[in-house]
Amino acid sequence: SLKATGQAINLGSSTLSINLISDATIDSGNSSSAVITLNAVNTNGKALSLNSGSTTGATITVASVDSTAGGLTIVNAGGLVSFSGNVGGVTNSGAVNITNSQQGVEFLGQLYGSNVNIANTAVNTTIKFGGNLTLTGQIVTSLNNYNVDILGTTNSIGAATSFNNLGNVNLNSTSGSTTFANGFSAAFPAAVNLNGTIIANGQVNISKPVNILGATTATLNSSTNTISGAIAGSNSLTMNGAGSLVLTGNSTYTGTINANAGNVAVNANFASAN
Repeated sequence: SLKATGQAINLGSSTLSINLISDATIDSGNSSSAVITLNAVNTNGKALSLNSGSTTGATITVASVDSTAGGLTIVNAGGLVSFSGNVGGVTNSGAVNITNSQQGVEFLGQLYGSNVNIANTAVNTTIKFGGNLTLTGQIVTSLNNYNVDILGTTNSIGAATSFNNLGNVNLNSTSGSTTFANGFSAAFPAAVNLNGTIIANGQVNISKPVNILGATTATLNSSTNTISGAIAGSNSLTMNGAGSLVLTGNSTYTGTINANAGNVAVNANFASAN
């Protein structure tokens, strides 16, 4: 372990990577000056834990992490945590744990993992997956008021996922596609904002408001999928897949609903839809 008492820790450079030979904890203490800056980290399958304390301003910036196989933990970060490059690899994916983040966490490159476990994240912050997200497991979210953004071009989540965060869930950029191999549910978020392509081979249940932020295609292959929250927006919603989509929330939606495959059942007031 490497520990400082409220002082900055800077390791590596553009020509010098960091190699772990055992499980490692990097803890800079607890002050606004306790910034952690790391160049590329080669974990060699070992666990990496990063802690900059909970005081505002203590950011963590990491260029890349070659593997999450041993586990990657971010805890008590007082400032924004940013991974500018790729984290993990196709064949060496483990758990990513985020606990007590005060300013949010952003993964700007590709992230490979098993589960992403998010707990005790501060109000109005965002856990952002800006690059492609590939999980063999699920996203596990706690009942706190933060946002979850999945904005990569091609994303895949292997296990059934329940979004329990109380902020927004933002699925996809305009050209993005997210596959939920075993479906997902959203019973707690303030809203679910949809864009791009959603593919779900398991059941989808959304009981909170849905905003169609851009043209959205839903390929739903489970027999019954439900959106019971109100739907808003003017962009198109296109249904593909072998399943059925049941809409039960009275809505102000003014866009076009296209049923290219499967079935769409509207059991609510959609008077403004096309």
